[in-house]
Amino acid sequence: MNIPTKDDIYFLGYSKGLNCFLYKDKVIISAHNCEKEKNNNFIVDSMTISGLYVITLLKEYPHTSEDIIFETIKQGDYTYNVEDFLNWIDMPSSINIDIDLPYYKIIKFLQKFDKTTFQTKNFLFYSQKDDDFCYTLNFYARDLKNNAELKLYIPDKFIHNDCGEWINIPPENIRNILAVDLSGKLSKYQIRQCKKDFLKFANGYCEELKTKNFYALELVKQTILPVLYDRGWAICRIFAGDDKFTNIWVSDFMLNDEEPYFIITDNSFSWCATKAATINIKNPKYHKKGIYKQGLTKFKGWKLDEQYIKELMEYFKSPINEKVYTSSQDVYKKYIKTKWQQLIYYYNYNTAGCNIDENGCIIPEYGEPVAEPLQLDLPIPDYTKLLQDEDEE
Repeated sequence: MNIPTKDDIYFLGYSKGLNCFLYKDKVIISAHNCEKEKNNNFIVDSMTISGLYVITLLKEYPHTSEDIIFETIKQGDYTYNVEDFLNWIDMPSSINIDIDLPYYKIIKFLQKFDKTTFQTKNFLFYSQKDDDFCYTLNFYARDLKNNAELKLYIPDKFIHNDCGEWINIPPENIRNILAVDLSGKLSKYQIRQCKKDFLKFANGYCEELKTKNFYALELVKQTILPVLYDRGWAICRIFAGDDKFTNIWVSDFMLNDEEPYFIITDNSFSWCATKAATINIKNPKYHKKGIYKQGLTKFKGWKLDEQYIKELMEYFKSPINEKVYTSSQDVYKKYIKTKWQQLIYYYNYNTAGCNIDENGCIIPEYGEPVAEPLQLDLPIPDYTKLLQDEDEE
């Protein structure tokens, strides 16, 4: 497969830990090997392709193997297959935080995208490949009257919303925008006009991506010249080492006034998971319906079936595996007898910031609890009622 160097290729993020690219009607999935020098930097000239798959889209939204042509060009260490791709294509996009549309809609947008997509009467706004890999978000602008090019830098601006989240927002005034005249042709007045046009445009609405133009511009920037945001998934695994439900987690941080909840993913490895169920601990309701999202970690919503729920409840009733705990945890083993109590303990310890004393009492470890602590004798809700919760939608 030969791709002309002048043609556009978009980076779509990762699927099963592999790189995903878009070229016209083809999604390219690849893995690579690369040597490192003594300072642990990659030696780019040593890079080799270790796995390569090309998927040709026959439909805008492929549902089955009949809707794609799947080609294995080079088999990698991990076998990527049709099912992996079909699971990925309708997952919420993790290219940037603010756009959660499924990948097939992102692909549709990018296939129609060109340099004139984002423009006002006087300016074009766009991204292009360059050597600027700085963390600060940046775009290019072109003055349509005199063909002069500028570069715009937009430092992060966060607000703290009522739920307790920090939200990165578009610029609110032209002081939030740094404009560099790359042409050397523009007056201060013309540069200011560019900033004013960008401010108005960035806070306008992009109908195709169902978001503000600012976030749409950011998404396209990340597909053309991505900057890696090193943001982990802030959760704690509860039952590592057990056979059945090593896919249960509690969150490190909760939003204001949230119900205590736990998370179940469809795979014990987060990089392989495609869907997640968030379930209240105190009552048999889904904590949140629709996609699961924590920053750039996003999964499709998961509604559990009756058999899975029954197996989960039986698992919660079963005794803990004491062999995995050391003698220093004797207090723990004295009061934690079932997997359900183990879940509550780890929620208290990890999320609420509490522990148990020698009498089995819940005690804050550092000042006041940061979330609502739960008593170890809390009964297991009848989670089969989750089926009713689903029917009520």
